Amino acid sequence: PILLSFIGLSLAVAQTSVSKQWYVADAKIACAYNGTVTSCLKIREHKDSSWKDFPFEIEGFIFEPGVEALIEVTETKILYPEDNGPKYTYKLVKVLESRNTVLTDRRLLSVGRWKIINIEYKRSVLPSKKAVAYLYFNIDSNKLNGFAGCNSFGGNTQMENGSLGFGIFNASLMSCP
Repeated sequence: PILLSFIGLSLAVAQTSVSKQWYVADAKIACAYNGTVTSCLKIREHKDSSWKDFPFEIEGFIFEPGVEALIEVTETKILYPEDNGPKYTYKLVKVLESRNTVLTDRRLLSVGRWKIINIEYKRSVLPSKKAVAYLYFNIDSNKLNGFAGCNSFGGNTQMENGSLGFGIFNASLMSCP
């Protein structure tokens, strides 16, 4: 009984939680975890540090595209983690700050070509395989043109209150792999 009590006490002490503060970026990114492409948050510990991919769930945190947040989380070590699985669990304590980063200045859209990095499809983020894929906004005529790596496309667009709206698009129909 004494040995079992000692083991139980040791396990209780081993599973401690640490409080951390992280900045969470306003967009997710496609990243690899255990050989699988998944959708990752981007986090950093300090305002001036580099973003890191974060493929794990934060219990209680709801990601909002276009909103950068400073959050407090508890990080708890998993006593018996699965092979190649996460070593910690993460739980939101509270959102300390949030900042809307949605584009509000129309002129910023027309600074040049916008490279397509990720495409969201059926609630998954897919990396753009074509580095040449781009969007080009003409704010004077409210038009959008683009190239998807094989086919080009274009149509009407409208920007109001930091949101982009799109009309019907035309696209070329070249046979592509």
